[in-house]
Amino acid sequence: MAVEIGILSLLNPIFVFVLLFVVFYAILAKTKILGESQGNNLIVSFVLAIIFATLTSARDYVISVIPWFAILFVIAFLILLLIGIMQKDVDKFIKPGVSWIFVIIFVIILIVIAIKVFYPQIAPYTPGGDETGANPILLQIKHLISTPEVLGALLLLIIAAVTSWVLTKKEGK
Repeated sequence: MAVEIGILSLLNPIFVFVLLFVVFYAILAKTKILGESQGNNLIVSFVLAIIFATLTSARDYVISVIPWFAILFVIAFLILLLIGIMQKDVDKFIKPGVSWIFVIIFVIILIVIAIKVFYPQIAPYTPGGDETGANPILLQIKHLISTPEVLGALLLLIIAAVTSWVLTKKEGK
């Protein structure tokens, strides 16, 4: 017999609010950005959680990200569990590069979900998008940036930045 849990989708705004409230409070308490005052941390966490819970696109983004984060967390846990069982010394296998792989995968997931959730808002400004109803100033900026000259200059700047970063990193060693 299947269990009907579709009713829980009605509670998504509450779940998002509680999750974000706890996360924001934990971040503020740990970093002490607002100082030692728990009251300030509570108020700011409450306001940020309310903003996310009331904005439909932001709430949809959080609702879309949470399952992927949970899946990635479970996969990372299982991989680390297998490594722990197979190897006597886990520190030989777990290098900083391994954790960066999970971070990169999560960032890619965040970007893909952001594009999926926020596409209706950014569609008029994408190349080939429907430009009716879009802000004319932003369209002018889009058309300026999408010229081959500007794109070529941006590509050269990126290559120069990566090259200088690699060269200065090698000199530091």
